[in-house]
Amino acid sequence: MDNYFYQSIIDNPHLVSIFKEGVENFSIQNFDSTIMSKLRKVYYSSISGILYLLGEADIPSTHGNKLQVLSAALTDEDYTIVHGQTRSSRNSTMVDTSWIEVKKNNKTWVYDVVSMLMFEKRYFELLESPTEEKRVPKSAIIAHPAYSEEAFNFEYVPMLIVWFMSRYEENKENPFYKVLRAEIKRYKKDINYDK
Repeated sequence: MDNYFYQSIIDNPHLVSIFKEGVENFSIQNFDSTIMSKLRKVYYSSISGILYLLGEADIPSTHGNKLQVLSAALTDEDYTIVHGQTRSSRNSTMVDTSWIEVKKNNKTWVYDVVSMLMFEKRYFELLESPTEEKRVPKSAIIAHPAYSEEAFNFEYVPMLIVWFMSRYEENKENPFYKVLRAEIKRYKKDINYDK
């Protein structure tokens, strides 16, 4: 399975050049270790947040859930959820998508659940040409009556765990499969899965 983000830039040498430049100057990065660690402790039902984000790659119907999981890992940050369209979404079955903008150290970083990368906003704009439809600040999210930090706690549902694990382990076409395998191993150890 190809990733929508990479598919949208791969045939365009100009965009590939911008991407390489962003990676080289650390303006495009994998999610940092702090966020990865938090995503391991935030749960989508019985599955750690990081497994859910990596395991449900390129399934448009899961993007809203992924944003909720990611925002639960960003509770210490000043963030805004942005709904709109990007080059990736316009050139795929997604059409609409969303991302999270986080302000830190006088910069705005974009956390993207499609590519599973964080971008300095300027690079996200250059690569994705986003159009914004709606911005939802953190204050509005945590003020919502349905908001609850406890909603992302671990819930042991054996059948769900087995179902998710078999889906993730068998999907070798997942663009994040190598990273996902390592996270599955860690998760199984954390919950004593084999016993």
